[in-house]
Amino acid sequence: MNRAQPTMDLVWIRCNINYYFREKCYGNVKKLSYKASKQYGDAAEFLFYGGLANILEGQVQKGISELTPLQSEKDIQLAVVIALIYGYKLSSPTEREALYSLESKLKEEKKQANALSFFYAGLFLSFAEKYEKASEYINKSLRKDPNNLEVIILKGWNDMYMNLGDMQVSILDCLELALSKSDRNVEALLGLAKFKYFAKEYDASNLTLDRLIVNNTGQVVPLVEKMKNEFALQKWDAVYDTLERIFLLDPDNVEALKVKIFIALCKNADYIEAADQLNKFFTILENEESHNAYQFYNTTQIFSRVCSRSSTVLSQVYRFAQYASEMNPGNVDYLSEVGYQCILQAKYKDALSFFKAASKLDSNSITALCGLTLCQMNENGPTEQISQQIELLFEMQGNNKLPVLYHLSAQLNLKNPSSAISFLTNAYEAKIAFANRHPFSLAYVKDLDPDFLLEVYKEFKKHLPKKPFIIVGFV
Repeated sequence: MNRAQPTMDLVWIRCNINYYFREKCYGNVKKLSYKASKQYGDAAEFLFYGGLANILEGQVQKGISELTPLQSEKDIQLAVVIALIYGYKLSSPTEREALYSLESKLKEEKKQANALSFFYAGLFLSFAEKYEKASEYINKSLRKDPNNLEVIILKGWNDMYMNLGDMQVSILDCLELALSKSDRNVEALLGLAKFKYFAKEYDASNLTLDRLIVNNTGQVVPLVEKMKNEFALQKWDAVYDTLERIFLLDPDNVEALKVKIFIALCKNADYIEAADQLNKFFTILENEESHNAYQFYNTTQIFSRVCSRSSTVLSQVYRFAQYASEMNPGNVDYLSEVGYQCILQAKYKDALSFFKAASKLDSNSITALCGLTLCQMNENGPTEQISQQIELLFEMQGNNKLPVLYHLSAQLNLKNPSSAISFLTNAYEAKIAFANRHPFSLAYVKDLDPDFLLEVYKEFKKHLPKKPFIIVGFV
């Protein structure tokens, strides 16, 4: 398979496909891929992207059936085999014969792989968020062809996401090297803008994006990235202006619609308007990302944590969580989220049944077990059994503890203020550190989880001195 000649249209198709993979908008990936596969004679590359999108969004069997015929396509063989192994492990880990056959084939493919083969393998693994493994394949590709522009750019993008919260100079070096070879390369320019965004240099990021916007007036992606910079700077008038420009090109743009809902909910504190927009967004998401459970789950997590437990908003958000879980019933995190939505609505009995069902799916799921413990704490208060459960969960967690465990530990130590305050401080600091990996954004808000921080604050209040301090001084 030879890559089709890179006309400007084709350059943007590939760039947009890469972008939507990273944004987990798999419905958009499939639309672009299937359209391109009909438009260009050599369709294997784009059929490959469509198959990957199906696997990553949870339509694993469909993805496997689309990728299986592509195993004979020379340059993507290695990536196809890796993706099939990934798919089988997700959906049919008991099909040992198929897995054994694929793993044997993988060993053979690695021996005869060329630079392009390693590139596609690294590309898939990067989209699947296996950044360290992707890095191995990208480096192998560079060893075979050190001057390959696409591989250099992919290395920059992959390292960026692998080191979220720590933008290293070596990443910038990759992107600048690519631009020194081709100063109008849109994937490299978009990468440079993203690097500046993650480094929280928003004005510098916008300078690069403005260059892309001026030269490519019909492309929506640079405008979406510009909106994210303005959001991070909290320049709301500029956000409104950019939203209008995005909607002229793409009225159903998922990221722009989420930002619009956030503004109604958090900036304007208009819960009725936010609920109405969420209702409309549900229908749009059904059309745009009809099989993408992640997008429904992500929407739930963002808006349920910032709505002050408004029943109007929570009733809308609950639909998203329920839809994600029904679409992907084997996903323990999606089912646990439905349980957590019940807690936010103070429906603890319903929550308990969802967390029990989630723990049956995966008895080692920390999320499900924490949910069960939250329900038990609400029903029985601090008990020895809960204390033992929390101790076990701490042991299961390793180095990065879930902040909710610190919060639960503080509740257990109500009569020991110094221990309780220490646990609450850890809960608060862990949340802030986790959120601070991101610029101020919807991802930041989701990871910050203001609703949880308010619960931590309420627990802190229990340990305030009973009488105010009297400050005596000289006038």
